[in-house]
Amino acid sequence: MDDNNHFQKWISAWKTKLHNNNRHIALLLDNFKGHQAPPQGLSNVTLIFFRPILTSHFQPLDAGTINAFKVQYRRCFISLAICYFNDNINLNHTYNIYQLSAIRLCHLFWDAITTSTINNCWNNTKILPKLQVLPNDHGGFKAQNSVERENERLHELGIVIPQNQMLILELLNPLKENDFNNLTIKDVFNEHQPFSQEIEEMNTEEPTLPMPSISIGQKAISNILTYVAASQSKELDQVSEVLESFGRELEDQSINCRKQTSMWDYVKHA
Repeated sequence: MDDNNHFQKWISAWKTKLHNNNRHIALLLDNFKGHQAPPQGLSNVTLIFFRPILTSHFQPLDAGTINAFKVQYRRCFISLAICYFNDNINLNHTYNIYQLSAIRLCHLFWDAITTSTINNCWNNTKILPKLQVLPNDHGGFKAQNSVERENERLHELGIVIPQNQMLILELLNPLKENDFNNLTIKDVFNEHQPFSQEIEEMNTEEPTLPMPSISIGQKAISNILTYVAASQSKELDQVSEVLESFGRELEDQSINCRKQTSMWDYVKHA
C-alpha cells in the first residue's frame, strides 16, 4: 500500500465521521505527494495545501518548538561527552550514549519546553487569533548560548579538531535531516535499513561504557555533595536535592542486591 492509499483511507474515514456530525472543516496540509484526495472527492473536508517552502512557517512544531528541544538535548549531550573525556574514557567512545539515557534526556528536555515558547511558536504561525501575551521567554537564547560554549569547550579540550568543528546551526540542523518530504514508505524503509543493521550489530557487542558499580555511584554522589556543600552558589541547592534522592535510590538497590547469609556461611568446612 503506497502513501496515497494510506492518506485516502484515513481522510475518507474522517470525512464519514464529519458527515455524520454535520461538520465541515478546512484541513491545512504540506504539499507532500501522498496528500491527494480520493477519486470520489470529499464532501465535508476542504484540503488547503501550503505553497512550497512555507511548511515551516505554518506548522508550530517547525516554528521553534522542535528547535528549542534540540538545543537543550545537544547541550547536555556535549556536556556528557566532555565528562567522559575528563574521566579518561577512550576517545572513540566519548560520544557514545546508552539508548535508555538518550530516551530519558529526550523526556526531560521535552517537558522543559516552556509555555511561553509554545505560545510564541503558535503566534509566529499566524493561523490563529493572537494568543495571550506571555512574558518574554529568554530560556531559548540562554540554552543556545550554552550549546555554543560547550561546543567551544570541545575544541579547547582537543576533542574535536578545528576543521571538524560545526557551527551552531549545523549542529542543531544537520544536513539532510529534514529532506523527507518526497520520500515514499519504501524510501523511508530503505533509508533506515543500514541503521537497523548497525543497531543489531551494536546490541551483540559488549557495552563500550561499562556500568559503574553501585558503590562507585555512591562515592561519586558523596564527593559531589561535599563539593556542593562547600560552594556558595544557591543554584546548586536543587542539585543537592536530586543527588540525595538518587543516593537513596542507590542505597535501596544496594540493599536489594545483598545476599542473605546463614549461620553455615561462617562455619569453616574441613
